[in-house]
Amino acid sequence: MIGPGGFEGMKDVLTALALLSAPALVLVLYGTRGPGGEGADAVRPLAAIEEGRVAFADACARCHGRLGRGGTGGPSLVTPALRAQPDAALREAIRGHVGALSDPLLDDIVAYLRERQRIEAAR
Repeated sequence: MIGPGGFEGMKDVLTALALLSAPALVLVLYGTRGPGGEGADAVRPLAAIEEGRVAFADACARCHGRLGRGGTGGPSLVTPALRAQPDAALREAIRGHVGALSDPLLDDIVAYLRERQRIEAAR
């Protein structure tokens, strides 16, 4: 049964629902990070963060700790000083310490570190 506004009323309801669900879709795809671009506040796809978490666990966590806060052989990677560095500087530092990683995997590790830095900054 169509409501009092007929099909036009239904169209308004569907339009409102679509407008309300668009931000939810953005959160699902990109999480809660800030505006796009490079650096600590760039939008990072959640899939990249998860891939970076796995790669970080394999290649970096034994020295820097599971959450990047520092460990037995390496310093914290979630400090304000590192948060201020551009992505390219983090990529090159990781490449220098870990060795042969693909550029997409380096980008994923940077995405994970940026997410960890964002979380630490909010604490």
